[in-house]
Amino acid sequence: MRQPGRQHEVFEGASSANPRTPMEYVHASEEGSVYEWQEFEQADALNLVNQRDPRSFPIGYSSVDDGAGACVWFADAQELVAFILEVETQAYSTSDDELVRTRSVLASQLEELAHVGLDERSRLAINEAFDGEVEILWWGRFEELCEGASGWPAHAIEHFRADDEPGGAIGADEVEAFIEYLATWGA
Repeated sequence: MRQPGRQHEVFEGASSANPRTPMEYVHASEEGSVYEWQEFEQADALNLVNQRDPRSFPIGYSSVDDGAGACVWFADAQELVAFILEVETQAYSTSDDELVRTRSVLASQLEELAHVGLDERSRLAINEAFDGEVEILWWGRFEELCEGASGWPAHAIEHFRADDEPGGAIGADEVEAFIEYLATWGA
């Protein structure tokens, strides 16, 4: 099982420390668990990564499907990629062939993360590959989300504060409550 604390935004690719590239995750299910959530069924895996503390698992994304949303958290971008390929794809594939096809399409898109990181262009390409079944609204570091500069982070902070306070970054005194809000967002 992988330990938290790695804070790389860019997928590191194959090495002795990180032996898998995104394409290898397409056919890796029988090789055994690398991440804690791989030991669980889809709903339980989603719940586990949703309940993680983003201060310890600083890379995450918010997504919606069928009107429900979730914020999920990972140790690094490599774990995020694995989760998208292994868990997010399961809900939208009606056959083993479709699952392999979906994972292959997404893996080729996610392969670019090795070079560019969690950028906006890659996020939009992943959304296109999901063909409307799932939409990743934001991905990045927890600190970036707390800054709330624009886009979904600004929207999340506005709704967290329920328009009672002016916009802007999450203050140190708000972090705990913001984490609790994100754990229930979209449910």
